[in-house]
Amino acid sequence: LAEYHYDYSKNPAYRQHNLLTGLMAMNGQVVMPDEEVSHWKMIADKIKDFKYGWVIVNGSDEAWEWGGGICGTSTGVFNPVWKAGLEITERKPHSVFYNSLYSSEDIGLDATVYRPKPDLKYKNNFDSAIAFYVKNDEEKKTVTVQLLGNSPYRNVKIEGPFFKSKREIEWTREMEYFDGTKQKEVLASRYYAIK
Repeated sequence: LAEYHYDYSKNPAYRQHNLLTGLMAMNGQVVMPDEEVSHWKMIADKIKDFKYGWVIVNGSDEAWEWGGGICGTSTGVFNPVWKAGLEITERKPHSVFYNSLYSSEDIGLDATVYRPKPDLKYKNNFDSAIAFYVKNDEEKKTVTVQLLGNSPYRNVKIEGPFFKSKREIEWTREMEYFDGTKQKEVLASRYYAIK
């Protein structure tokens, strides 16, 4: 249905660990039709395995706290879920977008997660189950998240990023059904800062 590639070679060791711990927990996860998923609940059994690292607090401050980098797991899941055309029921972008951690080409396609909020939630609005396949290439320091299943759409067209201002970015997705009808949605992200 869709996939997301992430090059984590420039990430610090704690972030690499937390990112891979959370994403590998998604490998093989199945979401049934009409099921709504909380990403936080999906990775919650890995809580004891996450390490301390830098996290964003109070909008733009940084603090050394538990779980630094786990937003990489929600971003890694959000991208294929959104690009496949699934229904997003809850999603919040970072308050600060770091070009050093994420590709500038993907600006506006991030999703935060932390306990207990914010969370990433999505619903399988397809008629059949979907499944995640996650592959880590340790040599190349890249991880790939694939979403597998049968799509109700003939085509999903993604366009962006469109800069509405220096810190406000939009993306669009247009889902075309097999009967020719189309549904278009806008995804907006606003940041305190882009670094």
